[in-house]
Amino acid sequence: MRPEGPKGTAAAAAAALSRFSRPEAVEPRCDLCSGPIGQAHSHLVETSARRIVCGCHACALLFPSGADSRFQAIPDRIRPVPGLDLAGGRWEGLGVPVSTAFFLKSSVSSSVIAFYPAPVGAVESTVPTDAWDVLEREAPSLRSLKEDVEALLIDRRTEAVWIVPIDRCYELVGRIRKVWQGISGGPDIEGAVSEFLAVVRKEASVDR
Repeated sequence: MRPEGPKGTAAAAAAALSRFSRPEAVEPRCDLCSGPIGQAHSHLVETSARRIVCGCHACALLFPSGADSRFQAIPDRIRPVPGLDLAGGRWEGLGVPVSTAFFLKSSVSSSVIAFYPAPVGAVESTVPTDAWDVLEREAPSLRSLKEDVEALLIDRRTEAVWIVPIDRCYELVGRIRKVWQGISGGPDIEGAVSEFLAVVRKEASVDR
């Protein structure tokens, strides 16, 4: 065999380095048991930290919603909330200065917390108890909102009102953060919200 010259040696070395430098596909794994999971998998919330983790089907079954445990599985149901009137100062009473927000019942603080998008992520504030009580009287279905894992999502611009899984709310925050520009957010915010709400409407089902 003819020995490789300088060019052949350099080419072989480059090829070897190229093989080692190629990023390998990372197989998704459960954050709880480290078992393999597919791209479509369950999510759970670490209640005390409000941290979303990925979980396999078995772990999701071990930590159902409403369980008195460190983790809770996040349901996938999306439901419209009929009959909620936000006029007459009701929206202002919730203490939210923007048109899109979501509201979470926290078992840790025993309060309702409002979240709304900002350049750094989601800003949060505690909702006055009397203001939330008004909403529950207007729409009794809000009493079925599961603590820590579901949220009331409201977009005043389109009058969209839904009960959604909490991980979908953080998905919306991520979409908005991705297109945010300047101080006010820029012209692409409305499109990002509209695109997300279109997906929510498509997936929504009262029987889910």
